[in-house]
Amino acid sequence: MTGADVNAASDATWRPPRLHVTVVDSAARGTVLEIKVKRDVVEWWLGRRCLAVFDKEQLRDWVQQRVSQIVSGELALVHTRLGPVVEAPGVLAPSPLTPMPFLDLRDALA
Repeated sequence: MTGADVNAASDATWRPPRLHVTVVDSAARGTVLEIKVKRDVVEWWLGRRCLAVFDKEQLRDWVQQRVSQIVSGELALVHTRLGPVVEAPGVLAPSPLTPMPFLDLRDALA
């Protein structure tokens, strides 16, 4: 096996980090939002529906610098006095990003 074969094999098995956050939908039911951290972007999925695609650097700035709000597609991420909140009008009720998922997101963006 050559060096190129080893790199190809490791690239084939690499998967981007995926985080799961429990949120509340617009019908007040608990549901899971999946966050896929890729090389240059971060995708936010609700089931088979992609709600947003954020530039990874922009999202990293939001997490680290506590910029008040960023928006992409249908999703808004907002820093409030009570902590970070994710919302998508008509789809998700404002839902807090609890400390563990928020810290996991921060770590995945590093």
